Amino acid sequence: LLNTIIRIDTQQNYALVEPNVSMERLVDETLKHGLMPPIVMEFPEITVGGGIQGGAGESSSFKHGLFHTICEEYEVILGNGEKVITSHKDNNDLFRALPGSYGSLGIITLIKIRLIPSKAYVHLKFYRVNTFEKAIRLIDTQTRGEAEYIDAIFFRKDCGIVMAGKLTNNRLGKTKSFLNFYDDWFYLHVEKLVKNLDLFEETIPIKDYL
Repeated sequence: LLNTIIRIDTQQNYALVEPNVSMERLVDETLKHGLMPPIVMEFPEITVGGGIQGGAGESSSFKHGLFHTICEEYEVILGNGEKVITSHKDNNDLFRALPGSYGSLGIITLIKIRLIPSKAYVHLKFYRVNTFEKAIRLIDTQTRGEAEYIDAIFFRKDCGIVMAGKLTNNRLGKTKSFLNFYDDWFYLHVEKLVKNLDLFEETIPIKDYL
């Protein structure tokens, strides 16, 4: 099945996992050790292998790149049955070519993923914007600041919101969850905010945000 988390190394901050491990399982396991992947695709069942082969990213990608950029090593089975290890140092041409190749160059069977220290929450600021140009300027400004997550939604041509988040262990302002059955979908929650507020802040538990 190739869906096993082999190791979480808390000394060198990496995870060794098979390709069919889902984002949700990966996050659940790494958080137990006070660690997390720098990039986590938002749909729980996206797999590690799918993120690599499909060129996936998320709201931290402006800082860390696409998902494959946090992967330090692959074990790959080639078309002739040969097993090879690829990394920045070994078989570098294959290592660089695998992401986004959709399995055409070989079957990835093991991945080494870089981890970073986790925190309890993401403190998220919501900025209402009324033009696409303002959104672009604000996103550009936020990428040069301390934000660790940046995202945006437009509901109409003249109504959008830019969100900038930062990891924290402190509850700052209102705390909002999104994993309970009664919680709003995130975009519906944001749409309610933009109707009445130009700027809003809230603290979201780390897994809820991811």
